[in-house]
Amino acid sequence: MKKSILILFAGTFFLGSCTKEKDNDDNSTCNDCITSIDDSFLYVSNEGPFGGTGSISKINLSTNSIENAFYADANNDIPIGSVVQSLHLIEDRGYAILNGGNEVAAFNVNSFENNTIISINYPRYMTSLNNDGFITSGNYAGKVYRIDLITNMITDSVEVGYGPEQLLISGEQLIVTNSGGWGSDSTISIINLATFEVDTNIIIGSKPTDLVGDKNGMIWLGTYGDVMCYDGISLTHYTKKEGLSSNKIRSI
Repeated sequence: MKKSILILFAGTFFLGSCTKEKDNDDNSTCNDCITSIDDSFLYVSNEGPFGGTGSISKINLSTNSIENAFYADANNDIPIGSVVQSLHLIEDRGYAILNGGNEVAAFNVNSFENNTIISINYPRYMTSLNNDGFITSGNYAGKVYRIDLITNMITDSVEVGYGPEQLLISGEQLIVTNSGGWGSDSTISIINLATFEVDTNIIIGSKPTDLVGDKNGMIWLGTYGDVMCYDGISLTHYTKKEGLSSNKIRSI
């Protein structure tokens, strides 16, 4: 059974150039949660059991109070759906990625009333740029779907690797980690945002799962073999030999 999550990490992997730096603070980070635009609330995706119902929790960061039933209350007691994989907020719009229900629920962040249900097979994660949203999809051969954020309609899709997971916009490119899903993969796909086509697939290592960009434009990737830093040309690797406690990286 899948579990609800609000996971706090005591340590942080610090980003800079493609060189390891000493930890200089102990700020905690949160996985599978997202703050509101004004940082007043923290929204947590609770997956729920497979085939059952997930939910969203809202934490007031000023009072530390928690609400759990607000989505169903705003939608005639209809729950959000099956397996809340992840969340994405854009100003007053929210998107719940529901891979158990093969859909994405678009809702108003202020009222939490559901606006649209977007049908996508096994959706995973979402990011956005201007009026376009991008959603990874697929447990085997994967795709990235492009969504018009004004109409919430699918406008295009592009094939990537197996089991695409996290994705990141970097300049004019969309970078997608292909973790293999229920199969096997070891690549990232580089999508040209202007053409919405894959420019290249780069082999980086076993099951790339997560990625993040730093202030210097470097892309840091976590795999089941190491941490990598990609500068757009080459990859720098970090393993237990360089000080990691484990080579199996799930989140950065």
